[in-house]
Amino acid sequence: MMKKVLAFEDRKKLFHELCSLISDCAGRAIDTNGRFSMALSGGRTPRTLYETLSGEFVDRIDWGRTFLFWGDERFVPEDHIESNYRMAAEALISHVPIPPENVFPVPTRACSAGRAARTYEKQLRRFFREEDLPGFDLVLLGLGEDGHVASLYSGDAGMEETTRWVTSAAAPETYAVKERITLTFPVINNARTVVMLVTGEKKREILGRVLKNEGGYPAAKVRPAGSFFVFTDLEGF
Repeated sequence: MMKKVLAFEDRKKLFHELCSLISDCAGRAIDTNGRFSMALSGGRTPRTLYETLSGEFVDRIDWGRTFLFWGDERFVPEDHIESNYRMAAEALISHVPIPPENVFPVPTRACSAGRAARTYEKQLRRFFREEDLPGFDLVLLGLGEDGHVASLYSGDAGMEETTRWVTSAAAPETYAVKERITLTFPVINNARTVVMLVTGEKKREILGRVLKNEGGYPAAKVRPAGSFFVFTDLEGF
């Protein structure tokens, strides 16, 4: 694993450089395999990233050969204010020429989060076909103030999952939406490139502890076989 921490005082430059990395990853993947697969992150932090991708970087990615998935999702309808899909659709997908069939939202209209997870795993297995694990070209992650990534939380059974590609998960009581669907660590760590995007002073302490592998936080289990980048606006790491 190659881990590189990139810190920027200027958030605009941070998002510009991250978009450059994403477009470079897309170009290499398409040149090599004819397609680029990326798992998007949810929450509030990546909105500006998606807006930048769909703005000044829109012509630097071959959207016709780009395939979008989600690293995790809240178990809410796609038009719900808490939906990760809705945020990405508003900030990115509706502004780029990506074919609808290249977008794979988590099927949250299933009867349960568990059923949604099983259905999404089937979709991934069809897309990646004979691969033992999906080989995403890029997985984008955030970092929670409690040290979680995707929807993998301390104490939840999903933390220890080793065979499933996708699982349901339960967020702590402090979260507005507790039922989640998430990629598992074997899938995240099989990606060719993983990017963790961390912004805001509230996350300084937890980022420091994760980078030092202190406290047993879920984010410390992100150890991809490929490249691992941390993009942050926090200096001193």
